[in-house]
Amino acid sequence: MAKKLTGLTKVKRPNGRPVIEITDDMITQIEALSGYGLNHKQISNILGIGTDTLSRKKKSDNRVLSAIQSGKAKAAGQIGKRLFDKANDGDMQAIMWYEKTRLEYRETSKHEHSGPDGEPIKTHHTFEIVKPK
Repeated sequence: MAKKLTGLTKVKRPNGRPVIEITDDMITQIEALSGYGLNHKQISNILGIGTDTLSRKKKSDNRVLSAIQSGKAKAAGQIGKRLFDKANDGDMQAIMWYEKTRLEYRETSKHEHSGPDGEPIKTHHTFEIVKPK
């Protein structure tokens, strides 16, 4: 899997925590990890930064948000292409899946419990008091 980046650029400040600079290597890593389907917490752990830091950087550095979105889009495109290729090769399951998702069909099942002819289920409770021996 992805290696943990050890080359974080931390700029010392006189007071408080160091500022973490997002490098181009980190942007590349964020895009790849996002494409693999990792969530923000997992990406943060691999990068060696906190989830709050990643969230702040996503808002302040357009490259971070762009890398996350791009990684997800590229992965979806690759999977979509493979599905399309399988459908073109005549794979019936791929064809059905492709058409269902393209036409926004949904498979649903409805479970209904009723008695004969749709009537309510009739219940009968019998209580018997037994004298202990």
